Amino acid sequence: MRILLAVVSLILALGYCLPGQAALRPVEELYWLLPWDLTARNESALTDLLRDRSYNDAFQTYGVRVQPPTWGFDLPPGLAIGNRLQFSYPDGLLLTTPVVGTEGWETSCRAPRGREGGVYTPDRAMTQTQWLGQLADYRGPKVALVLAKLATLDPEPTRVAAYVQTFAQWCQDHGKTSYVWLSVQAFRRPGGEALLKAVVKASGALVDQWVWMDAPGMVYGTGETDLAGIMARITTITPPAQTVLQYARNVRTINNPQRAEEYMAAAQAAGINQFVVLGAPEDRTEDGWRDFYGGLSLVVMPPPCGALPGYG
Repeated sequence: MRILLAVVSLILALGYCLPGQAALRPVEELYWLLPWDLTARNESALTDLLRDRSYNDAFQTYGVRVQPPTWGFDLPPGLAIGNRLQFSYPDGLLLTTPVVGTEGWETSCRAPRGREGGVYTPDRAMTQTQWLGQLADYRGPKVALVLAKLATLDPEPTRVAAYVQTFAQWCQDHGKTSYVWLSVQAFRRPGGEALLKAVVKASGALVDQWVWMDAPGMVYGTGETDLAGIMARITTITPPAQTVLQYARNVRTINNPQRAEEYMAAAQAAGINQFVVLGAPEDRTEDGWRDFYGGLSLVVMPPPCGALPGYG
């Protein structure tokens, strides 16, 4: 019996499909990113959600976010909430942070737009060093830098690379896994793809995981490319083993579990097997989504053993 169990475990770890198994191979990592800020207003709902194991069984990690200080967000109280939430979710939370700085291209150097909320208060600006100094109070194991929605569409690549390097080195120094969010929307701008390649090449030896967002919009939304095409462009920039794909439930893109499965299968074919789902908790309970996530096979993987230097 022990031999049989060992063989089955090995087959699952290698990603082969057993008879009757879904087309998807076992997923290495599955994250749920909540569109909620770490504020007193959201703390009770976050605590209840993280304690509800009926939600958490399918996801190894939950993500929460903070906002720039220039948008009226006060980081120390937010981090205190995040630290309390660690007790509700023993697997550890992923904290996402925007690009904060004073050089003019960072996210914090522009006013919030639409649903981003907040009021622009430029007198609360702080440098990256000051921001990271405050982040040092966060006790969680994972921190992500969202390299998107910048104040400038074409920032100087060397400045962006230096910023990412500083962030990733800070994560190493503080014993945290580093994630950097990238957007395929950069492919639409002249020089955007070259910028991302330069950033990844310069900082790839330090960053643990690269997360790509907005890909479903280019495939299912506008039809600019197909699944194989977008996966090929992504994997020429970041190594598949260190690549995570984000998608959100959306009426124009990932609008049903079958499409989510198609998207994930295309990623697996390209060597990508980690996924982030962006959405509110109720997105998991409607139209077959609970059954879809509950039916996914998961592989427990060891933590990343380091980035591939010079990739890109």
